[in-house]
Amino acid sequence: MVSGKGNKRREVPMSEGVIRDLKDYFINERSEYLKNHNKLEPAFFVNQKGKRMDGECMNDTIKEIVERTNNEEILKKNITLHCLRHSIAEHLIIRGATIEFVRDFLGHADIDTSYLYAIKNRNKKIFAL
Repeated sequence: MVSGKGNKRREVPMSEGVIRDLKDYFINERSEYLKNHNKLEPAFFVNQKGKRMDGECMNDTIKEIVERTNNEEILKKNITLHCLRHSIAEHLIIRGATIEFVRDFLGHADIDTSYLYAIKNRNKKIFAL
């Protein structure tokens, strides 16, 4: 098992649709990328050269997905992996999760960091209205 930053275990809840898409990626796309390159790459997400996909490459992939939506409102948002992390924290709080749950879910050592992710962002939006 590969651990996250600070050797913390990460668990990510996923819908059946996401699980289906990830299985499809793993069986078809990832296998194709590894076929002629690094067949032993342990990373789940790999680039077309069969190497571990770094954050910049993942952000580029998110940008491509966003562009395919052709949705002007979404296109203006400059969505990144980090934005998604903030969004999940905010959504968890809105749905009634405790700040302690958010801290554990995001793997933060300090609850104040979770507060910045979940609450501060939400307050900015409220005050902007």
